[in-house]
Amino acid sequence: MRLLATFAMLLLLTDRAGAKVELRDVQAAQGPLGVERKSAEYVAGDEVFYRFAIAGAQTDSNGRLRGELRLTLADANGKVLDKTENAIQQLPALGSESFAARASWSLGLGFAPGEYEVTVEFADLIAKESASFRRKFTVKAVEFALVRVRFHHDLEERVPARPGGTVGQNLAIKFNAIGFDRSNPRRVTSRSGLYRPAAEDLDAATPLVSADLLPVLGVDKGSLLVSAGEVLKGVAEVQKALATSGVSSECRFDGARVYARAAKATADAEVAEGLVREAVAELIIAEKGGYFRSTERATLLATHADFAALRSQEEFKTLVARAAHP
Repeated sequence: MRLLATFAMLLLLTDRAGAKVELRDVQAAQGPLGVERKSAEYVAGDEVFYRFAIAGAQTDSNGRLRGELRLTLADANGKVLDKTENAIQQLPALGSESFAARASWSLGLGFAPGEYEVTVEFADLIAKESASFRRKFTVKAVEFALVRVRFHHDLEERVPARPGGTVGQNLAIKFNAIGFDRSNPRRVTSRSGLYRPAAEDLDAATPLVSADLLPVLGVDKGSLLVSAGEVLKGVAEVQKALATSGVSSECRFDGARVYARAAKATADAEVAEGLVREAVAELIIAEKGGYFRSTERATLLATHADFAALRSQEEFKTLVARAAHP
């Protein structure tokens, strides 16, 4: 079972003398800016995320807030599975009688199905008061689903965005696909049911997308062609896509995946060796762009099935070690 509890807050406080600390406007949500989540049912691999406001917290004579945010996860029998305490000692910013906060638990793919309850408590260490809320939720076994859906204004995921926007605006969507069957590489994976027609669909879409998304489209097309058995054509598409300017680290990571799969698929040892080198080179560029600072991405680098052809390569081993211990 892999579990990660996190919290974050944006302080917006002002005069709170005489106020009693409380937690308001609690919402289960699809991330900090996503839509409210109405269902309390999750699948293993998903994320439990709550956003809320803390009101009435006191500050000391220096205007500094001192408190703790305490997060607890328990199973249906009341057994505590995870408990974290995060100190909050900082000067409030701007002006408001409350501040926004959030708490989340990352459910690993091996997270056991069942009923769970979380408790979120904020303790005001100055006023000697606390406030909390509890929520119950259900976890199902892994099934095919798109989870952890997020919108961003940029492909590097630096600027979160709300769902929606204006005509002509670029929005990037990020999600995890889980529960799909890898046992048969020729199973239907696109709406057209065939890899080659799906690649042709991307050709048709090319005039409709902005220039900054063309590398992504090219890597996706290359991936489909490699899956269709057209290895050299797929590799050529990826090489063309990654040779353009402004390619994101995520796109390079995906391109490296295609190179690695192509290396495994080809019967030509010399071609395979060259593709392995290209894959590692793209991953190193992604590393320099900070792509593996995320623990989840570093883990993906070390465990992703697409990188099977790279595992014996010393430079790849060194890269995995660096990503694991940044």
